[in-house]
Amino acid sequence: MPLKKLIGSVLFLCLFPIAGQAEFLKLTVNITGIEPTEGNLEVSLFDSDENFLKKPWSQKSGKIAEDGTSTVSFSALPAGEFAVVVVHDANGNNRLDNGFLGFGAENYAYTENPENARWYRFLFGKPAFEEAVFEMTESMEVTIDLD
Repeated sequence: MPLKKLIGSVLFLCLFPIAGQAEFLKLTVNITGIEPTEGNLEVSLFDSDENFLKKPWSQKSGKIAEDGTSTVSFSALPAGEFAVVVVHDANGNNRLDNGFLGFGAENYAYTENPENARWYRFLFGKPAFEEAVFEMTESMEVTIDLD
């Protein structure tokens, strides 16, 4: 193999991984209105309707601050559609407990939460992916209020 061709091949192989890299994004989820401040906080990131509320693309636990807030970050995300669901397991039994009429014992919320979310969830139940989805084209922050 001629030296010129060998050098060209080596340069191509060295530069190919750089040319093929996609830009990865970071999502920061700020959670507010966490009451009581005891228990566990699970933050789930979903990437499709098929997996929504079944198989999270990624899931993290958050620490609850004394002021009822928490921040969780997801790194190395591709651009695309995502939905975030936050569950506050106030009694720490690792499940979402339902109260009278199936709601109210422990709280959950999701991205694109409607106004008066508690009444919305009582009347319409769990959200569909389309109701919680947002487009991520760059690193961003979202705020989810559990109140």
